[in-house]
Amino acid sequence: MQLNTGPVLSLLRIGEAVELNEEHVLIKEWRAEGPLGILLAVINYINTPQQNELFESFQQLAHKELPPNATDGDRKALQPVKPVVTRWNSFYSCFERAAKLQSAVNAYANYHILDTKQRIDRAIRQNNELTEWMKSDRLTAADWQVITEYIDVLRPLKTATKRLEGHGEHGKIGSVAEIFPVFEVLFHKLKQQLQNFNSVDHEEHEEAPEDHLAINLRRTILKAREYYSKLDDSPAYYAATVLHPRYKAFCDSVSAENLKWFLANNRSFDALWAEYRTLPKARVRPQTLSNDLDDAIDSLCNSKRATTNNDEDEYRLNNQAPSSKQAATTLLANQASSSQAALLI
Repeated sequence: MQLNTGPVLSLLRIGEAVELNEEHVLIKEWRAEGPLGILLAVINYINTPQQNELFESFQQLAHKELPPNATDGDRKALQPVKPVVTRWNSFYSCFERAAKLQSAVNAYANYHILDTKQRIDRAIRQNNELTEWMKSDRLTAADWQVITEYIDVLRPLKTATKRLEGHGEHGKIGSVAEIFPVFEVLFHKLKQQLQNFNSVDHEEHEEAPEDHLAINLRRTILKAREYYSKLDDSPAYYAATVLHPRYKAFCDSVSAENLKWFLANNRSFDALWAEYRTLPKARVRPQTLSNDLDDAIDSLCNSKRATTNNDEDEYRLNNQAPSSKQAATTLLANQASSSQAALLI
């Protein structure tokens, strides 16, 4: 006898949808009224020459508390970093700069909060609007702890984007071959941070950690996975990784955890390789010798290397994916195929 579990599953899905909706509403409110929302409102309020001058004056007061051996850089007045949603890492830079200027930010915010309390009755009588953060209780030590935690969460994202930006000349930073490994390292770091909240009961007592950070971490991982999956739309990313001397071993290590992904990308790579082999070989123009002796020798060496005739398929010489560790060993062991080995490695 089979049980009809359809209604039960439907109710579970409805419950999950309601929970996600409530979670979305709570997170939206927290972003506006929590420590990050208050900090962003304070930073964005420093948008006129007068406010910038006031903020700088609080920095100068904070510098008086520095030890005598503080450097000139420590005593330099800095501008707050304004976050821009279309600019990578701008929120990380905003929080990091604010944490560095914590004393000045606190003094600036407290100045306006105290001033607002004195003017609030008059503002109500005159029906004037007051900025919400000025009616708050100020940024507490606990609030700055939350800000620091988000800096720690955002730091791996900044490291990853900095590593992958640029044109990747000579296989260095920005290379297409690094995209898969960098994503995997990023996932590992985010999951490590999320594991810190696995045993936390957010409802245990009033002082228990709030769940906003765990919620945002889960959402970050899901969004990163969404972008990661788009790499499978083109075999170029996998091909660049599997043909790289250093990163080809990465594909072997990942295959143990995700064999389906590995086999699918290998099939795409085989098709790409077969298509590449049908293209006509490029003709190399002889290089003009330079008068300088070193340049002339280099020109001869490069010309010799570029005009070497290689009709064999170095990938098929090993009869397996070039990500295997044996590819280099097999080819190097055969002295007659040393040129093919150099091309593959």
